[in-house]
Amino acid sequence: MLVFASLKLSDLLIDSFGKVMKEASKDKKTYTEKLETATGDSVFKYLLLINVSALEGYVAQTRQQAEQSFQLSKIV
Repeated sequence: MLVFASLKLSDLLIDSFGKVMKEASKDKKTYTEKLETATGDSVFKYLLLINVSALEGYVAQTRQQAEQSFQLSKIV
């Protein structure tokens, strides 16, 4: 019973990380579109925001993979 509860929690975490990755991808696309028309200091602002969005996606993906690996190791 405890294993099933743990797996449900794990599924929730994995779904949560998936949502964060999708949000980061959307944000990155939005900032890229805004960068095309940016001028002056706005260019640097949007470059920074694009990098932050990419980093958020990477961190969420890494956490998702770590959670999946942990759950698999518990099962094995």
